[in-house]
Amino acid sequence: RRSSDLCNYKKFLFMISKKIEVYGRVQSVGFRPYVYNLAKKFGIKGYVKNKTSYVEILASGEAKSIESFLEQLKDIPYPAKIDKVVVKDYKENFQDFFILESEETQPQFLYIPAEIKTCQQCLHELFEPNNRRYLYPFINCTHCGPRFTIIKNLPYDRKNTTMDVFTMCDKCQNEYNDPTHRRFHAQPNSCYECGPNIKLIDNKLKVLFDKAKNFFDIEKILKFVVEEILSGKIFAIKSYGGYHLVC
Repeated sequence: RRSSDLCNYKKFLFMISKKIEVYGRVQSVGFRPYVYNLAKKFGIKGYVKNKTSYVEILASGEAKSIESFLEQLKDIPYPAKIDKVVVKDYKENFQDFFILESEETQPQFLYIPAEIKTCQQCLHELFEPNNRRYLYPFINCTHCGPRFTIIKNLPYDRKNTTMDVFTMCDKCQNEYNDPTHRRFHAQPNSCYECGPNIKLIDNKLKVLFDKAKNFFDIEKILKFVVEEILSGKIFAIKSYGGYHLVC
């Protein structure tokens, strides 16, 4: 019994808590999901959340695990970029690790990347006929897609982007909630069923093709556009931001 008490006491001695503030390009780049999975890897309890100008992490665990966690925190994937990490002692324990709702704080400077080119995994899905996002023009994940152009406010959450008018379908919501999925907390996550899509109007604002509902509609619109361009017509293609003139 005394031996057991001693083991518990030693374990208690090596349990620590740290509050970590991370500054840099750490919002809209999949940083919170990265932190979440890193915490799970090292058995750390606590939370991660966006604040207006930085990301806050509370990490509780064995001292060695916290040290390893802080070391690997620096190896964040592109396009995230850490400028500064502030670590403070803290006294609070959690039963698990959570991604908490964002908190608005006194604004400072925050990097938000521009649109990030479509990643290889999304490109594979885009041209895979059996994928539910086959030819879906607004495909994205935590590694790619729109960022700066869709932001209305900070911190970077869906409600603070132009995607707030689109409610995710069950499949997209399940991806968004799944820590093992690359769309875990991907704010612009969407598909044919629940997201934006393309439609075609002429220069008198007459609707030629209404909002595409599936890849058959996409193919019809693309075929029409290509034929019209080859016949000498000019098109203005609007994406997340401005217009692209095509002739």
